[in-house]
Formats: sequence, structure tokens, C-alpha cells
Amino acid sequence: MAETFTLKLLLLECFQAQELNGDEIYIKLDGRVIWTWKTHHDRFSHDISRPHTIDQFDFANGRKHGADGWQDAGIEPQAFVFNSLSGSAVLEVWDADTLMRDDLIGRAPVRAADGGHGAIAVVIQGEGAYYRLTYEVII
Repeated sequence: MAETFTLKLLLLECFQAQELNGDEIYIKLDGRVIWTWKTHHDRFSHDISRPHTIDQFDFANGRKHGADGWQDAGIEPQAFVFNSLSGSAVLEVWDADTLMRDDLIGRAPVRAADGGHGAIAVVIQGEGAYYRLTYEVII
């Protein structure tokens, strides 16, 4: 029987957005959307001088970072803790597009074997975008 584990999302950082006006990011876990930019109506970009643009989203503390510094994001951090996962899982970071198909920026495998190593930061890069997703696996 596969070992079960808990996945805790910690932080998503944008170092290079794909789109000039910012990316409409959403995250999937095993094919299911677990977070979307629509919850806070801010786009991700490395350039946070534009209105409604952020470069970091802190899942662990329920806040977002933009031109005005850290702000409350109005989310419950516990919503980003996923219990009783088994064997392995896949996190995917996507950019939503209105007129074309959405772009998969990248994916990261998550395994029970990752447990006990503290925060794990993975580079999510593709389609001209560069992000870092940080999470923790708890056994």
C-alpha cells in the first residue's frame, strides 16, 4: 500500500511573466484546480508597477505581494493543505488565455518520499514564463 502524505502549498513567486500585462495563473493538483487568480483578481508579473499586479502569493499566511507591499489576500491558509494524498501527485502551474487554449507553464511531481525535508522550492518554467513554487510534504 502506498504511503499517504500531506501537501502544504507555501508560496508562488513570479520572476518573469509570459504576458506583458501579467499572467492569469491557476494551479492544479492531479488535474483538479486548487487555486486560481480569479479569487483575488490580480495578475502575476515581475513588474508590479501596474495596478492589480502581484509578484508573490503566500499561501501559508494568506497574503499577496504587489506595489503596496504585503496585503491580506482574503484566503484561509488551511485551504491549501491537502491531506491523505497517496503515492505521488502532480502540481501544475497554468496561465489562462481567453481566446486561445491555456498554457501549461510547468509541472512538479510530489511524492511521499519528499516528506521530512522542509520547504521544497521548484522552478516552474515554460512558455516564456519563470516561476518558483514552494511547498512542503508532511508524512
